[in-house]
Amino acid sequence: MDGKSSFKDDGTGVGSKAGKIINRGTIQTNQIDPANTEGGFIALLAPEVRNQGYLLAQKGGAVALGSGSQITLKIQGQSLLAINVDQGVYNGLIVNKHVVEAPGGLVVMAASAANQLMSSVIKNTGRISANAAISNGGVIELVAKNITQAGQVTADSQASQGGQINLVGNEITVATNSKTTATGATGGGQVNIGLANTKVSGGSQLNTPTQTGIKANADRASSNNQLAQTVSIQENALIDTSATQAGNGGAIAIWSQLQTTVAGILKSMGGVLSGNGGFIETSSKASVSLTPTASINTSANNQSGKAGSWLLDPVDLIID
Repeated sequence: MDGKSSFKDDGTGVGSKAGKIINRGTIQTNQIDPANTEGGFIALLAPEVRNQGYLLAQKGGAVALGSGSQITLKIQGQSLLAINVDQGVYNGLIVNKHVVEAPGGLVVMAASAANQLMSSVIKNTGRISANAAISNGGVIELVAKNITQAGQVTADSQASQGGQINLVGNEITVATNSKTTATGATGGGQVNIGLANTKVSGGSQLNTPTQTGIKANADRASSNNQLAQTVSIQENALIDTSATQAGNGGAIAIWSQLQTTVAGILKSMGGVLSGNGGFIETSSKASVSLTPTASINTSANNQSGKAGSWLLDPVDLIID
């Protein structure tokens, strides 16, 4: 309120119970002027942040959950553009057990500084949504050393192109029966797992749903030591960047330094009316393991479309 965008721990907290925000109610931004496209923002900043209620931004708004001892917000007008954890905390924690929504906007959960993941944790067992009814899907980014996505993370669009979802960490688990989607009526979006973070959480990665762009992102993340160590997509976990009506499938990029395990369902299909299949990559600098339950689909849903591509890039490939 004082125009300052940097928030710092004053050092007076004592013990492990200092510095927690727990929401069990409803926090919602108000769109005072219907002509104003800015949806406002909600930011919960502390060493430990837990949402057990509702965090609801209006259309085009933002919700940010930040864990650290010093955090900077980038604000323009009434819009939150980015959150940067300048100084993390040991055992930083962000937990979402219920609902976080920013239709067509931004949801960012950052429990670590870029390149300084420490022992931070993000756990999602609820619903995180940046879905849009008339515009492109929004952006969702989770950054921590250890990420467990066991709920729903969706950046879908009912009328336009799917959004972007980035899971950035050292150990990333997309759990059984979870749903991670960036589908769109006119084109699929993008899901990156194990690559570097983008500008919305203090990084520099530029997302593009092309094979060339994903390769550039992977090469840059590898050279900067930003790839995840391990990524596990568990059985019946759904990751989907398909076009739903008329358009091409989007992209799914999964990368690790040591081990990528895929036992779930990866889809990037063309639209039912027209469009080609998308691009899926399941790669690692070391080992890629595909279980018998793994399902990868880049087909076209219509007769006029062409199938997309599935790329594996491990050191060794054994078909047994």
